[in-house]
Amino acid sequence: MEDLKALLQLQSLDLRIERCHAQEKKIPLQKEKFKEHQQRLDAELAQSEQRVKDLQLEQRECEGAIEDKKALIAKYETQLLAVKKNEEYQALLKEIETVKKQIAAKEERVIGILLEIDDSLERNEADKKRIA
Repeated sequence: MEDLKALLQLQSLDLRIERCHAQEKKIPLQKEKFKEHQQRLDAELAQSEQRVKDLQLEQRECEGAIEDKKALIAKYETQLLAVKKNEEYQALLKEIETVKKQIAAKEERVIGILLEIDDSLERNEADKKRIA
């Protein structure tokens, strides 16, 4: 009877050892999967950070274009004072109006960019916390 109990205990230990060996074989695969997942998350985060940088660059370009267009308006307004013909005056007024519309479009784009930047920065922070 005791021999039977000892055999059952031995069999139980053998089964436990087998399960441990099976789990041991799975660990490198799980580790590789985790490593791939980590690399993918890092790549996504880097891409997201690059998107923010690209948006910031576009914002600076738009702001520069706005300043250039404001300078152009100032130039046209100065020219208005020197114009003697009604046709030239009307043409300058039309140019000023066109440039003002372009400025408004750029300003709207800057606002859109700022919203995108804020959203991207929030997502980046959430992703960093999730990755950590």
